[in-house]
Amino acid sequence: MIKRSSILNIIITFLIISIISVSLLVINKFSSKSNLSNNSTNSNNYIDEEKKNTDDNTEEKPQEKYDLYEINYAEYLSRFNNNKPYIVLLTMNDCPHCIEYKPIANMIANDYKLNISFLSVEKITNEQYNNIHDTINVLKDQYYDNEKVIPTPTTIIINNNKEVSSKLGSLSYDKLKDFLIENKIIN
Repeated sequence: MIKRSSILNIIITFLIISIISVSLLVINKFSSKSNLSNNSTNSNNYIDEEKKNTDDNTEEKPQEKYDLYEINYAEYLSRFNNNKPYIVLLTMNDCPHCIEYKPIANMIANDYKLNISFLSVEKITNEQYNNIHDTINVLKDQYYDNEKVIPTPTTIIINNNKEVSSKLGSLSYDKLKDFLIENKIIN
């Protein structure tokens, strides 16, 4: 009987140690994943530093990246004081159609090397809101209960210091592409 109980104790101790070891491995694995995601900037810096050390004699050109990016009202106005074409989206942060549309616009920006910006209309003053409403053709007729309304998203093409065209609503990839071709922004 003594042998049987000591063997049973050894087995139980082994099982407890095994469970604790597996638990520690799982905890360690999850914490290292969390550290990687929290420190991705640090790891990228390390990779960049390592690359510099291996490629000291070669100078790398920065790769141009085209993305959808947010602008403020002053930057929006500056688009009209420039002779190159711009695409501006009028959006709202909590608008489900805008949330759906932004990745599509971002894909177009990357695929056709365009700079597309968006202005969040909830971040502008009433005066700025009214100015946008009164100067963009597609918006001039937009009212609800005698209040000026800017439906979101709205896509505006600006070229040669003026609005060339604008379109209301979320567009599919192909419809946005066709809209840009129609307005000679892309081929």
